[in-house]
Amino acid sequence: MKAKYILSIMALLIGASCSDDNENTPGFTLDEKEIQMEAVGGTREVHVSVPGNWTATPSESWVQVSPTNGKSSEICVIKVDTTILANKQREAIINFKTRNDAETRSLKIVQAGFDKALTLSTTSVELENYADYGKRYFDVEVTSNVDFKVDIPQDAATWLSYDKYKFTLDCGARPRKTTIRFNWEGNTDATNREAKINFLVAEGNEDMVKHDALLISQERAPEITPTREGDSLALVIIERKLNVAVKWDKNESLMNWPQVKLWEEQDKGCTPENLGRVRAVEFSQFITKEGIPDEIRYLTELETLSFFSNGNKFMYSFDTGTAITQLTKLKNLRIYSFGLTTLSPDFVNLKNLVTLDLSSNNFQEVPAILTPENFPNLRHLSLATNRRGHEIDLTGTARYPKEEWGGLYGSNNNNNSNLSNPMLERLFKWENLESLVLSNNIIKGTLPKMAYGVPKYTKEEVEANDTLKTAASVLVGKPKVLPHCKDLRIGLNYLHGDLPDWLLHHPYLMFWSPEISIFNQNRGKDDQGIMPGFSNVPTSFEYFYELYPILKPKY
Repeated sequence: MKAKYILSIMALLIGASCSDDNENTPGFTLDEKEIQMEAVGGTREVHVSVPGNWTATPSESWVQVSPTNGKSSEICVIKVDTTILANKQREAIINFKTRNDAETRSLKIVQAGFDKALTLSTTSVELENYADYGKRYFDVEVTSNVDFKVDIPQDAATWLSYDKYKFTLDCGARPRKTTIRFNWEGNTDATNREAKINFLVAEGNEDMVKHDALLISQERAPEITPTREGDSLALVIIERKLNVAVKWDKNESLMNWPQVKLWEEQDKGCTPENLGRVRAVEFSQFITKEGIPDEIRYLTELETLSFFSNGNKFMYSFDTGTAITQLTKLKNLRIYSFGLTTLSPDFVNLKNLVTLDLSSNNFQEVPAILTPENFPNLRHLSLATNRRGHEIDLTGTARYPKEEWGGLYGSNNNNNSNLSNPMLERLFKWENLESLVLSNNIIKGTLPKMAYGVPKYTKEEVEANDTLKTAASVLVGKPKVLPHCKDLRIGLNYLHGDLPDWLLHHPYLMFWSPEISIFNQNRGKDDQGIMPGFSNVPTSFEYFYELYPILKPKY
């Protein structure tokens, strides 16, 4: 019995020894017990060593193991997804087990949460003072896990802007990216300029670990002095900005540049200060989408200025801007086929204007500032062909909405074709005009009778004038409309009704070539279905020559 008891004790000891070996399999090791991962995730390698077969199982779906099983020693790749948590870590366990789950080794994964941050692909941008149209922009990539708004300082909003962008935080605190396009304008001043663009975040995000701002610096423009050299520099810059088709030869002397005239000693009004400066210039055949260049303001001795023929002018709605209004010595200004729709309020500074030609633009109405009070020296005014489209019958489908027709359409009388035209009445009161050109527009209604608001012919002035005295019977006491106007053109519009007596008896009627410039209206209907054309067009002008025999041709 004693021997049996001893054998039983030995058997138990042997069994216990075998059990301890199963739980502590010799050689079952991991070279890591814990892995720390950043919020962006990533991969790590772990060396697994097991005498036999093994399996690996992660506790969370955001952790992957490859391979998930093996035999003997293997390199396992641990892949951790990007977290969606902000300022909060998360944990997972990967259990490595031997065959039949006899023994387990655990690997702990600890991943940090994202810090709140807004970062930029660049935090500073240096700009030149000018680049061609369509090239004045730069892109900045924003990476952020908080929503934001772009904030451009008010004093920089005149030269910096940005396009609409899309930014959606659709993955928790995981940073998202967006690219913002910033647009900039050229610098025409001789000083550098700077701006700081901030990216504003909502309240509650003050604990950001990084919050970038964007610093913008732009170089100054070349200094343009009030000299002949300064004038030539201004001309070159304007030529470039307008994209003029035929360029000046910069190797030639300024006095030999075509369409440029300088002040010379024999010129009336020449002074030591303006001698050699630019007196007249024309820019023609160009393509600009940006209006009149600012550098025009440096040509301070200009008397005559012309912009002629901008490509695709019907597409644009330009204002003159203020630069041109600083040329207070201007006497003759032509802005023809440019794409204008408005005049700057400062245009009234050009009080020395004698000739103003705004033909072939897109004016919807005659600018209200065009009055004899604002322009006391103006003698010649042209607003012809200010139509965007060329439809004749306005009852049909038009290419543009009425608000964009141009053609001075907005100056009509509350869109009522049966009333006299108030715009014409206003312009016909401009006593000192020597020419008024309004042909080929969308002027409709009837011609004003001008019974009020203009002086009347007196007996004394009629009898004192050799031309007028023979027409005293139809002039004395009648409205004296445009008494100095030798060129009136209102043809190819949508006027109808009677020709008023003041027009039929006007002493300059035959100077106007009335068959073409007055009587000849458009052939299509206006937008109210009324057919243009006057009801009392004279069949001959014998009556006129009876009134003014001195004007009858001698042939």
